[in-house]
Amino acid sequence: MDDSQGDMSPFKSSFTYVFYLAQIALLVVIVLQNDRMQQLLLDRTISSTSEQAPTQAEEVLRVDYSNDPDNIDPLPASDTVSEEFRQYVCEYLGTRRQETPEEWEPILAESWEQTEDGKTITVRLRQDRKWHRVAVEGHHTFEAEPFDADDVLFSWTMVHLNTQSKTENLKPYLELLDRFEKIDQYTVRWHWKETYFKALETVLFLFEIAPEHFYTRDMDGNPLPGADDITSAEFAKQFNNHWSNKEYLCGTGPYVLQKYDRTDGIAVKAKNSDYRGGKQANLPEIRYIRVPDENTSYNKFIAGEIDNRATRPKEYENKLKSEPRFQSGEVAAA
Repeated sequence: MDDSQGDMSPFKSSFTYVFYLAQIALLVVIVLQNDRMQQLLLDRTISSTSEQAPTQAEEVLRVDYSNDPDNIDPLPASDTVSEEFRQYVCEYLGTRRQETPEEWEPILAESWEQTEDGKTITVRLRQDRKWHRVAVEGHHTFEAEPFDADDVLFSWTMVHLNTQSKTENLKPYLELLDRFEKIDQYTVRWHWKETYFKALETVLFLFEIAPEHFYTRDMDGNPLPGADDITSAEFAKQFNNHWSNKEYLCGTGPYVLQKYDRTDGIAVKAKNSDYRGGKQANLPEIRYIRVPDENTSYNKFIAGEIDNRATRPKEYENKLKSEPRFQSGEVAAA
């Protein structure tokens, strides 16, 4: 019989079993790492009207990153480092609940309704959220403007209707989208061409919402060329090369991007004291430190120079378990 036919050999079967075990272990590490980060960064959920303040840790969380991203703006950027910088700075309309991931949790959305055929989704937005105040050094200060439906329409227009915007990674997910419309200042409705099982997920969680007042203006606060028609190629050129995309973010989240110095390789996120969302910032500051080399990153973690690092199964098995500071409990694996 041909070796390629019939039952798998014991060796191949064992190898496959070990391979899948390794993949499962890696997924567990990633999930635990994300959960741990969320517990570190965000405190318990409190209502926007609650007078109970969240508990604040006094320390600064130090995290390393490998290389500076080309673009940190929420719509064009697609790398993991810029995503890390934007986490809890920029926000989605909704996200999956950590405890019950089959359910959706509102963030910038207040509530939503989906028709029985799944083709129409109406989202009501929160009315108590504001964009971060952004002071551009030597130029204009963008004050804290209210978040509303115009920001949602701006973001979706740049992704879906402006064919020249550099959002190619997002456009394929919207092939079944027919149109979207503003119902009022805090209500937006999406219409799909046919029933799509990921329609609600796409509306709530495909990308973070970007502020219209920020991305349609230059660093002196003046309208950008083409801003009167954000579907135009002229505006797409301005948007794709927006002056903010290397060091500034304007979001609505519990943290603000306070500083990003690409020369020194340092990014700092600080607690947003004006945040009126659900999950409050737990730490006063998160400091990102550029460390391009994996071995250097590991050594800094063991030395206590960075506080959080994704631990790989092989690294844990071959190195971390034997570290004296790990054995004593001074450092821990996620």
